[in-house]
Amino acid sequence: MLLAAALAAGCRHGAQRRADAPPPAPGSAQRFADRSPRWSHDGLHIAFLRETSDHRIQLMACDARLTNCEPLLEPEVVSPDRGLQSSTASYASPDAPAWSPDDRRIALERVEWFTFDDGSRFPGTGIWSADLRTGRVQPVAIHSRRYTSLFYYYHNPCWSPDGRKIAFTAEGINGQRSIGVRTLSAGSPVVIPRFDNYSASDWPAWSPNGSPPSALALVQSIQRSQGIPRTETIRVVHPGSALSSGEIVRLHSRAFDGPAGGLAPGQRAMLRAAHLAWSPDASRLAFTLDANPNDAAHAEIWSVNRFGAGLERVAPEFPRGLTAPTWLSNKSLGAISPAADGVNAVVIDSGGSAHRVAKLPTADCDWSPDHTRIVCATGREGDTANDETTLVLVPVGDAR
Repeated sequence: MLLAAALAAGCRHGAQRRADAPPPAPGSAQRFADRSPRWSHDGLHIAFLRETSDHRIQLMACDARLTNCEPLLEPEVVSPDRGLQSSTASYASPDAPAWSPDDRRIALERVEWFTFDDGSRFPGTGIWSADLRTGRVQPVAIHSRRYTSLFYYYHNPCWSPDGRKIAFTAEGINGQRSIGVRTLSAGSPVVIPRFDNYSASDWPAWSPNGSPPSALALVQSIQRSQGIPRTETIRVVHPGSALSSGEIVRLHSRAFDGPAGGLAPGQRAMLRAAHLAWSPDASRLAFTLDANPNDAAHAEIWSVNRFGAGLERVAPEFPRGLTAPTWLSNKSLGAISPAADGVNAVVIDSGGSAHRVAKLPTADCDWSPDHTRIVCATGREGDTANDETTLVLVPVGDAR
């Protein structure tokens, strides 16, 4: 009903076509691939991004059976210089829509053009919100008119549990990453940089149910020069709160050199942390840790409590590695693992054992709120002349 009401209100026409985007080519219907699916919190709808063969992106939604797929916005060029990254297994956060806690709004990135003093123009992205009740599409986190910092791309929106703040990843043209936060009732977004030649902060994650208040966890890498291995840290900040912020855990690459990190003897680790996820009771953070991000076969799932104690690897080494943790309960985790012909969905129980519960076509996926299904992008192409989607639903075995 919510989706139908949104379409009746005209949400799909809430955004005018950008003047900078050329009109679609005439002729036959566009080919497309559906990517970055995300379940609503009530499990009734799935939002996703439809990428057409002319590289336009369109916000779409459908019901939980992948029927009645409808556009919520017009297709538009979002980032002509930066391809859509949708895999949940990547060590950089994906480009994906995000449902508000009440499932009434969807945040997404859209193109934002910068004009410099010499008249040259440059395409970046900002964060917008589509209201499913009114059909209004409003900017949430966009750059100032005279922008002088490095982070031209805002993406990966993440709503706070009370729906009053949105955190996001801010990316520079050379791959620098930082975290931004916008309080929706306040003015411009605030980007939280760290003084570092190779800034690499990513994976913002709000603690569930606002406990502790306004706690935003993030991965913050420290790398002073390209020739020195990075140090990975996990931090918690409290935007707009008097609560103190600080580092939870610090992981040095040298501790994972050679066999300690699943590498060859003498091989140096290129440590990466990613995929931060709070447990339902906000007592622990799970994350992916890999000594060699170029080879996911040795990726592991680790966890730590919110005070920085109890750091541990939560599962034995899986045949092809484990990544992208999702809490199924306070004691069990879902994860994915690359396979020879696709991706395995895996459940890790409280004893640390891991077993496969589903076979997925790609790592571009999302677990349903009740953990009984996973929606996946297949990588196939469709035709806009019909009403089908290229997404697929995969039932999960014993996920509890």
